[in-house]
Amino acid sequence: MSELMQDKDMSPLEKCYYRVIEKEDYVKDTIADVKQVLEELKRDSERAAEKAKAKAGGKRRLQAAKHNLSHGHRQKCSEAFKKYDTNDSGYITVMELRKVLEEMHDRPVEEEEFTQVMKDFDTNRDGRMDFEEFMVCFAYTDQQRDQYFEAQMGKALNSEYKVGDSRMTSRVEGVTLKSLKRYLQKEIDETSSCMQFMWAAAIFCFFAISVSQHFRFDQTFAIDEAITWDVEQNANFAFSGIVPFENGRMGHKTMYDVNSIADFWSWFQMGLVPVFWPTGWDVSEVRANTQAECSGPKDALNNFGWPASRLGNKSDAPWNGSCPEGSNEVQWQQEVENFLGGQKVDGHYLLYFSIVGGVRLRQERVPSRDCATPYSKSAHVGKCIPDDLDYWLQPELRRVLDIDERFVNQAGGETQYLLSRTPQSEVREILTGLENRMWFSPSTRRVDILFTVYHPQLRAIAPIYIVFIMNEAGHILKDIEVIPFFLHQYRNPWLYFVDICWVLLLIKLFLEESRDVWRHLTKGGCIHGFAVYINLPNFVDWLSIVYAVVLIIFWATHLFDLAEIRQLMDQGQALEPGTWVDSGLRKEFFSLVDHTVRKTHLLRTLAAAYPFVIVSRFLKAFASQPRLAMVTNTLSKASVDIFHFGVVFFSVFTIFTMSALILWGGDSEYFATFPRAFNSVFRIMLGDFDWTELREIGRAQAYLWFWFFMWLVNLIMLNMLLAIVMDVYGDVKSGIGSAKTLWAQSFEILRRQWEVWKGRILSYAEILERVDPDFLDEEDDEDDAETVRPENLVQTHNLKEEQADEIIDEAYKLHEREAKQSDSADQLKKAARIETKVLQMHQFMNGMEASLRATYQQTQNPRHQNTASSQDDSVENSSCSSRGHEEGADTAELG
Repeated sequence: MSELMQDKDMSPLEKCYYRVIEKEDYVKDTIADVKQVLEELKRDSERAAEKAKAKAGGKRRLQAAKHNLSHGHRQKCSEAFKKYDTNDSGYITVMELRKVLEEMHDRPVEEEEFTQVMKDFDTNRDGRMDFEEFMVCFAYTDQQRDQYFEAQMGKALNSEYKVGDSRMTSRVEGVTLKSLKRYLQKEIDETSSCMQFMWAAAIFCFFAISVSQHFRFDQTFAIDEAITWDVEQNANFAFSGIVPFENGRMGHKTMYDVNSIADFWSWFQMGLVPVFWPTGWDVSEVRANTQAECSGPKDALNNFGWPASRLGNKSDAPWNGSCPEGSNEVQWQQEVENFLGGQKVDGHYLLYFSIVGGVRLRQERVPSRDCATPYSKSAHVGKCIPDDLDYWLQPELRRVLDIDERFVNQAGGETQYLLSRTPQSEVREILTGLENRMWFSPSTRRVDILFTVYHPQLRAIAPIYIVFIMNEAGHILKDIEVIPFFLHQYRNPWLYFVDICWVLLLIKLFLEESRDVWRHLTKGGCIHGFAVYINLPNFVDWLSIVYAVVLIIFWATHLFDLAEIRQLMDQGQALEPGTWVDSGLRKEFFSLVDHTVRKTHLLRTLAAAYPFVIVSRFLKAFASQPRLAMVTNTLSKASVDIFHFGVVFFSVFTIFTMSALILWGGDSEYFATFPRAFNSVFRIMLGDFDWTELREIGRAQAYLWFWFFMWLVNLIMLNMLLAIVMDVYGDVKSGIGSAKTLWAQSFEILRRQWEVWKGRILSYAEILERVDPDFLDEEDDEDDAETVRPENLVQTHNLKEEQADEIIDEAYKLHEREAKQSDSADQLKKAARIETKVLQMHQFMNGMEASLRATYQQTQNPRHQNTASSQDDSVENSSCSSRGHEEGADTAELG
């Protein structure tokens, strides 16, 4: 062939043809050689397996023979063996064995049958048999097997089984030990999951009751709403009227209209002081206006913080004549006096709260420094405030509750305490002094107002945080947070009962898991036992235990904090301005309130995550019920497709997010940072968007972005995700077939547990322990191929016949179902393999056709005739390249 290809008179097409023939012969020879090697390896493997089977078969056959032989047969075997073992050596020869078998079966033993018997049961190949080998031999002769089969069929036909009943087949054929163990383990897992579901439901119920009763969210919400509404709506400034000389008729601005330092002081003196430091029983608007007209300018100025010594000879002329309100005073009822503790409302807030301590004013102050910009001298005079706190956008709750202690109590910005039960005039005089010495200055980055009130009936503390943040752009950000907490968490004895039950359930779970760990370690060793034990369900159990322990620790520290607050409040006096005579106790109280509020917020966050940990235990329990496991199985089987789809989806989603950040980041707070833009785009995907805000950047840009996003993400990609899930869901639903319903399976498990408790049957865990003491070892034993029938379980493991029949029948059904599923899976794999080979062959033929066509065109082109010899190699490589692909495919097929 090589000599022909070296002929210079041959055309490139002919050379390519011979090259293809040569390659084809080479590939065929290679495939034949490889197949020959594989056949030899297969024969060696079969011989080795046969030797191993013969070596291990003695023990299996002996055990099976003992199971299949009755007591009479065993006695008959013993008498016959002793008859021919005259010298009590424990062995009989081959000829003696043949005579024994013929005598016991009352018929001649054929030569072929006897030869097969010696081959199968003379395991040590010494030409003689001991009693154990002899009894196995007797049990496995054709006559004995036929007699056993007839006996089992007679027993089955004489019982209550109907024709076609699987119990008849399973009783006669039996199941392998491996199938029996798989069925028992499956039932044990289902029972355990069912019980875990009930215990998990109990844990969740006790946790839900405990949390709802300890935190009392309905009451805390009512407190939060009442105080927030009062501060936002009633703490007003910018009144219509010349305050203080006239009564303010209407305050047109609230705390959210504070946009400068002057606005802050106006809001504090005119709006917050009357709310937090009430001085009398409020009357209607007309009467309030009349009372204001009855007081002179001197009294009005004095009430707003100007001391009388500085007013001089300022006229204090009252109402011309007698004041109409002079003889129309409020008549205090005894019930109201008893409720308020006298004819005063100072020290009270919203009637039902008592003010504790007063108000704490503190700030974060960042000292100014020289500007670092190159144009600081030509474009700016003065210094700059460094951006050390990053207050550009509206802060989250975590930033509101936390304050940077490095910048607190700086020179000029010391923390101030305005005491409760102090007259408004004194409070306003202090505020005027702070305003005069620029306590709130350009260096102030944040002002915190903490106001604490106590609800005596609920025994609750309600800290009120009003925060003003001056960002580096000159805008003041505002926020108000009310975070109530109860000083006495166990107001009823039954709350102790609920918490103790929850803790006891956790202890039960801990003991069960610890016992399971100990059992694995003792049976499988430290390394192997732990490796067998570690799996996702057990990890979920330990995660729920560890997380619950963390919650208990946080709850205990929270109770200690509440005890410290109660101890501090016991040292205070209700009528004392500022509650405590000692200012150190007052400072300690406010610091402890800050600490407790942060811990309460963290505790609620941790408690909010705990239900998801419990849900993981629910999913573990659902896995044992086919109808409940459809959702989890669907997500599990579709996880690979969902992951790859998610890569594409989040790539596209991130692109749209970045585009939205560029378009709206400078105009909308919700798109100002990438995380906020990501969340806003997600809300747009769900239909939550404000088109008026989106179109502010321009209708054309908003149209293009919105239409592309809706078509690509909402209408196409989300429906693709739905199609992926529904496709797998259909397969999962069709795979469960006629699975038991939840109530049917629960009834069966409860019935079985009741029978075990009554002592009528054995538990499946005990049966598995008897059948296979080393069941924790996941490796297959050599005895797993042994056939087990109902009478084996009755005679060897002391099961009742009814329970043994039921177990063997259910194990047989499980084996049949798994075999059908395995056959279906193998058929699908073979079909996919054939489809792949056909596709490869199709590609090869297309490539060969294209290469030959190109070669033929080159040989027919006169412009290339003179240079044909110099292009032979390239033509050959081009025309025969596809053949190399086929060689690789053949090699992959052999592999």
